[in-house]
Amino acid sequence: MSSPGLDLPERPARPDDLAACTRLWDVAIGDYVRRLNQPWFPGELAPLERLLGHLLTTDPDLFRVATRPGSDEPVAFVSANRRGATWFLSMLFVDPALQREGVGRRLLERVLPPPGERQGIALGTATDSAQPISNGLYATYGIVPRMPVWRLVGRPERHDALERLPADVDVELLAAATEAPDAVHALDRVVVGHERRPDHAFLLAERRLLAIYWRDGQPVGYGYASPSGRFGPMAALDASLLAPIGAHLLSLFEAPGAFAAWVPGAAGPLTTMLLRAGFRFDPFPMLLCWSGPLADLERYVPISGALI
Repeated sequence: MSSPGLDLPERPARPDDLAACTRLWDVAIGDYVRRLNQPWFPGELAPLERLLGHLLTTDPDLFRVATRPGSDEPVAFVSANRRGATWFLSMLFVDPALQREGVGRRLLERVLPPPGERQGIALGTATDSAQPISNGLYATYGIVPRMPVWRLVGRPERHDALERLPADVDVELLAAATEAPDAVHALDRVVVGHERRPDHAFLLAERRLLAIYWRDGQPVGYGYASPSGRFGPMAALDASLLAPIGAHLLSLFEAPGAFAAWVPGAAGPLTTMLLRAGFRFDPFPMLLCWSGPLADLERYVPISGALI
């Protein structure tokens, strides 16, 4: 597919680009949110910069920037990750002044697997449902919007709505681990379809608490919680365990504000439980897009919109 429009210099991203890419994300998101007459409060950007650093470390060949002629400062960037047979577009952002010039499409084509090598690879991304132009762009490559992923935020005000773990499920908490145990990777192979060892190492380096759930000596689920109130990812061998796992994760910390998680539309029992407990939908859901299934979303809550 051709990429007409503005042809800017491009190069692989470097560690010293991360701050500029973080600012581009802030500017680009803020621009379109304000055009929707919505307030924009980006919050602390340091976690995003660390996430970009993680993506650059794991997939340096899939992280590129476009620069203005005569300057080495990034004005657009793209980052993708490859885990097993899944290729996932993490981020694609362009300076608002340069949008609609083909810059984003050109960068996307630089990091997509070549057409002749896509057999057996699931292409995916998560987009904002309020971005029809981006959603249309990705769909032309077969990365079609399939499922909403809601950001559920709030506090568990009605504790009687929270499901309890079954009595025969035991919990192991790993507060200071530097590496996820084999039980977690075994669950990923079943529920997500592949291992993600670098991503678990990143979550643990971010000081998230890892909980592993066992039944009769076998792992049946895991989940992460953070003192900031962020909970997830979560995985469960049995879909009926996902809501109790989510409820248990909420009990591990007293968040300074609201708790928050990205919950796929397929995880209906978890969504219902959280809403009954006092959570609410944030205004716009993400849309999970794919050319082939990315994970069993009845049994899984993703890491973020950048890492499935």
